[in-house]
Amino acid sequence: MSGSCPECGARIENDNTSCPVCRKILVADDEEISQSVDVEEAMPPGMIVAGDYSIVRLIGRGGAGRVYEARQISLRNMPVALKMLHRDLNDNAHAITLMKKEVIISRELTHDYVIKIYNLEIANGRHFVVMEYVPGKSFQTILTRIDTCPVDVIGEVFLQVCDALQYAHSRGVIHLDIKPANILVTPSGTVKVCDFGIARATIGDTTTSTQRLVIGSVGFMPPEQYTGRGAVSQRSDIYALGATVYYAFTGKVPTGEISRGGVPSCVLEALNHNPEDRFESIREFRRAFVQETGLCHVRAEAARSVIASYAGGSFSGKPALTQPVADSGVVHVSPSSAAAALQNLSENASEKTSRPTTAPPIKAESLTSTAGRETGPTKKSSAKTLMLVGACIALVVVAIVLFFFYHRARQTRLRGHEVAVFEVEKAEMLKRIDERLARLQQMKACIQAAHTRGDARACREKLGIKDGLENRQR
Repeated sequence: MSGSCPECGARIENDNTSCPVCRKILVADDEEISQSVDVEEAMPPGMIVAGDYSIVRLIGRGGAGRVYEARQISLRNMPVALKMLHRDLNDNAHAITLMKKEVIISRELTHDYVIKIYNLEIANGRHFVVMEYVPGKSFQTILTRIDTCPVDVIGEVFLQVCDALQYAHSRGVIHLDIKPANILVTPSGTVKVCDFGIARATIGDTTTSTQRLVIGSVGFMPPEQYTGRGAVSQRSDIYALGATVYYAFTGKVPTGEISRGGVPSCVLEALNHNPEDRFESIREFRRAFVQETGLCHVRAEAARSVIASYAGGSFSGKPALTQPVADSGVVHVSPSSAAAALQNLSENASEKTSRPTTAPPIKAESLTSTAGRETGPTKKSSAKTLMLVGACIALVVVAIVLFFFYHRARQTRLRGHEVAVFEVEKAEMLKRIDERLARLQQMKACIQAAHTRGDARACREKLGIKDGLENRQR
């Protein structure tokens, strides 16, 4: 396959399967790539799957299959999501094997910003994944409902996705399919990254259905991934995240001529075709983005409130940004009111904290964690720290009280011993005094008897009194 691209006219080398400029998938004259989406009928509400899952509604559909909201009966109707593969993928042994591997990897990722995978099951020969049900909307849906997404909203979503990817990379997992549709936003403003490893599980299969999956994500894939001419790495996720942020700023995927107006330069650096020219890690990309956009804690909190309104939630204490649509259960967001409320929230928060209107850049040292942003892990770690400090204080107080009582008891025992010794010594002294008095009485009686009888010598012998010098010495 050689010549030029039929879409943009760029030169195509013989071994390329896609255009390096506009990324159009190239096929031979006798090849055909199906663009059809699943044509099978959706499962009706109330249908029981695998004897344990009751279908509630169809959430969405895509190249891999359909996703349903369901209730797990055995766990007291716990809300779950079921991702059912298409029937044509269900017969693909290679796809099933890689899907099992993807489920095993995803179950090892326990992070507040990563969707949880529970199990891989089979019902009537159909493979499906049981995963965490996340209420809200995808970032793709939010971007299509607003004209211009505020930079603080993009930044808050970006920071949470960075946390998730940084954690996954530390565990040796590369997502390979970061795009707005795989970023879920809850009504509380929390981001959940889903479909870890789904691109890795589908690329390389030559079936028509697998090629259909690649087309769905090719706009956000790095060149080394969609051409198959290079090894994927963490920098592949950096490109995909940069493409997602670029799409949020411009509303277009970064194909062909890339627009540089209104897009941070760090995002353009992440979109370099050569992986060596991109950021080395997600942490570096995050640091550069925060320094260039000047995000801070106050603006991040205001942005999270607006994100919550976009996702269908609400926040108290501020003007409402949402109005319900009758009989739809969907919340409509007004772009102008959302942007205005975001500006008011930022200004009010800045006044309360005595900070300037223009937010100062965040220091690079603070970018290695989620410090300053009230995320789920931060709240939990703060609570644990307070509990640990309280326990230490309680132990110190108990030790002081115990030492006081021990010292007092010891003093009491010492005093009792001293009294006992004194009583013994007193008794011995009185005994000696009584002996001396008795002897004196005896001597007196003997002397009187001797004078009466005139036998002084016998009296002296009886008393043991010696004569002469010895007597005087005595």
